[in-house]
Amino acid sequence: MKKLIALLTIAISTSVMACPKLAGQYQCYDDETGYYDMSISQKGSGTNTVYTTTENNDVTVVMADNKWRTVQLGGKKTDIKSYCKGSYLHMDALINDPNMGAVKMFSKTTLTASGQLATDASIEIAGHNYPAQTTSCTKL
Repeated sequence: MKKLIALLTIAISTSVMACPKLAGQYQCYDDETGYYDMSISQKGSGTNTVYTTTENNDVTVVMADNKWRTVQLGGKKTDIKSYCKGSYLHMDALINDPNMGAVKMFSKTTLTASGQLATDASIEIAGHNYPAQTTSCTKL
């Protein structure tokens, strides 16, 4: 599940407000995969913002327009909707997993003053809420 959070962390977008500048190279850590490198590029602004992330040769492109889109994240078909509010990128994600049932995730990501990419995410699996998780990546 933490791998999914990491992927969703980097696959975020916008609404009518300006989105935070997240482009850069990062080193991240989670208990499932240990340390890993991630890169984010960002083009456009407002509802034309597009984020492209690369992690372990997996490339994810998300258009930031507050519209539902279907993408592949971690090898799973995922419906996502992303938008910006203040200094945060918000994303809603829905996955229908045959083994786990309906998975819903809500996250918000920002770049802190110290250069950390910080994401807070809440997850609901088959109607059960799980404790919020925080993922942090260091900008290289």
